[in-house]
Amino acid sequence: MMRKRLQNPLFYRFLLSYLLVLGLPIVIMGLTLYTLTLGLLKEHAYDANWRMLSQISEKVDTEFREIMQISAKLMYYRELFEAPANETVHNLQNQNLLNYVISSEFIDELAIYSYNNRTIISNQSSYSQDVFKRQFAIQAEKSGDIIGHMQSISKPEFSLVHKINPSGEKDRYYVYYVPLPINSNEPKGIALFFIDEMKFTKLLGSLTENKAGNALIADQAGHILTSLYPIEQAEAFVREQITSSGHPVKKPLQYKDVKYQTFHVTSSSNGYHYMMMTPHDELMEAVYHLRNRGFMALALILIAGSIIIFLLMHMNFNPLQELIEFVESKWGSRSAQTRGIGQIRKALQLAEQLELDMKEKMERSVPALRQQMLGDLLRGLHDDLDAFNEQGKSLGLRLQPVPTQVAVIELPDADNDSSELMDKLEEAAGHESTGRMYVISLIEQGRVAILYQKSDCTETMNLIWSDLHSTLAQELGSPPTIGVGTFQNTLHELPISFLQANSSLNYASVMGRGIVISFEGIQQLELNSNGQPELDFDALKQYLLTGKFMEARELIAEFIQKIMKESGTLFQATSLCFEITNFVWRVLQDVPGFQQQRIVFPDMITLSRIHTIKELGERVYTVCDEAFKQVERMISNDLEDEFISSVMRYLQRHALVQDFAIQNMADELSCSVSHLRRIFKEQTGQTIYDYVNELRMNQAKALLAETDHPVQEIVQKVGYSDVSSFIRKFKQVTMMTPGEYRKAGVLRRKS
Repeated sequence: MMRKRLQNPLFYRFLLSYLLVLGLPIVIMGLTLYTLTLGLLKEHAYDANWRMLSQISEKVDTEFREIMQISAKLMYYRELFEAPANETVHNLQNQNLLNYVISSEFIDELAIYSYNNRTIISNQSSYSQDVFKRQFAIQAEKSGDIIGHMQSISKPEFSLVHKINPSGEKDRYYVYYVPLPINSNEPKGIALFFIDEMKFTKLLGSLTENKAGNALIADQAGHILTSLYPIEQAEAFVREQITSSGHPVKKPLQYKDVKYQTFHVTSSSNGYHYMMMTPHDELMEAVYHLRNRGFMALALILIAGSIIIFLLMHMNFNPLQELIEFVESKWGSRSAQTRGIGQIRKALQLAEQLELDMKEKMERSVPALRQQMLGDLLRGLHDDLDAFNEQGKSLGLRLQPVPTQVAVIELPDADNDSSELMDKLEEAAGHESTGRMYVISLIEQGRVAILYQKSDCTETMNLIWSDLHSTLAQELGSPPTIGVGTFQNTLHELPISFLQANSSLNYASVMGRGIVISFEGIQQLELNSNGQPELDFDALKQYLLTGKFMEARELIAEFIQKIMKESGTLFQATSLCFEITNFVWRVLQDVPGFQQQRIVFPDMITLSRIHTIKELGERVYTVCDEAFKQVERMISNDLEDEFISSVMRYLQRHALVQDFAIQNMADELSCSVSHLRRIFKEQTGQTIYDYVNELRMNQAKALLAETDHPVQEIVQKVGYSDVSSFIRKFKQVTMMTPGEYRKAGVLRRKS
């Protein structure tokens, strides 16, 4: 069997197609992995390096901001600038003072050079100008000695100096010059913050683990201030990148036969530039590794999938081979030229023919669908003629906009099958030339309804039904009983005509069977001498649209009581009850949201099956009451939302007033205090006073941060009368006093 299967060309065609289906997604996955997934990983690697660089930038900026804060503090100590040069005691005091103001481990030494004397005071020592010149040497590109350079500084500056240690060696330090006072046109002196180069080296070294990488800091003009490793040959590239428009975050660089990826951020506080150079291969190592692993995995999937497909083909091709052999055994004698898959094609053609036969059988169900739509007309489920005709177009149903009448025919023997009567009526309807008849089967055994349309409903109507009665009597062998309703002009009134026809048949026991009984002929018998009860539909509509559902209930209950007392017949009661439910349903359609409510109003056929007037009244009142309850619940939810909005608007206007009281708010909103508290708590999860305190504290924080008003004035503005009580509550919320909160806001704005 296996050998025969392997010799079948169809087997290999299937195998190749399956391999193609397997290979195509793998190729697409490979391309996606290379162009999309790896691209995202590459961007992730870039973002990680950029974030590291941003963190270093933020850390250094923080240190520089702290230096500026120390510089601001120095102006409070006038003795630093006024101490005579020969007063050693004062100098020692100044040294202690400098030790006090240094609060950063980033700063190694702080010195003050006052233009009023010739002594430089440091937290470590005091220097004369000559000693200071010998001990500190400015970097080569700065002109003049360090004293002359300091006297020319008018704004903060950062540069490299060499300090001679006791052993005679030069230690590299970075000094940050800050003229004092800050931003003054006539500074009194200058503060010198000495920072060991090793601290910058340690910070920059955390950015790269490979000696091939580098990191640097440059000033606003692009001059390199410090770098992890010497990078003089790349300074031109550094300046070009920093000063280029747009300030790119990353850019490639070829340096000493090594391709680097550079990352660059600029400080928003001092304008310094921070740059990191990472070898491209090192940066992309993990990405390349993942790419190679991904391609290997895809190759293994392709190989393993091919093997599995081949094995599964051996197992699963057997049913197809058996099908081919079966078809060939059935069709081989008919066509020797058609073998293999051709025989299956023959079988499929046969299946197609069977499908056509099935479709034909389904088309035979069209009459049943027609009957369903016509039956829905009698139930009152259609009220739009155009919509009905559009729905019945495919079924051959099309009603004309002319008066329509319903008749119900009852067989002489109720046990007989009504299908025979249906056939007779369909034949008779086809011969009717004065109007259009539609035959409708009913659930009741031995009864059939007829829908009759005629443009002129006044001429020879009795003659038409008499002729139909005579024809059916001849066909059936005995005369049927026909109840005829009145003509109606709209679709939603057809259930009334149907009810009239059924009611006419109910008089067969009085007027005799085997005749045509017209509702118009018995109408005087149906109506009692007191006339028909009438409902004030205008008042009912007004109650429903204005939300007065209790009054609507009372009006309907009163009308139902009249029906039970004054209706002469069940037909009259059924007609009036249908008018009530139909009217209520139509009016409630205009209430927003009512269409989403699941309320089922009884149709005419349902009401006609109720046999007592009392049961009719109870059913109608129950349906209307349930509909009113659902609408009331819906309106109650809307009113509750509107109420809480009014409460919020009131609080926004009055929460900051000192004499705020819940009782006043309840009076203005026309509700009780307990109701107001309960609704507010349910809707917001807070009490009213908690929410008021929150509004007051938010306003107080804004006034403290944005204005210079005294605390006592702010207390009054936000609705408090006692300052100590306000301070206690403010500290509970913010963990700070109002004064501390204001100072913290000032410091944040300055930084």
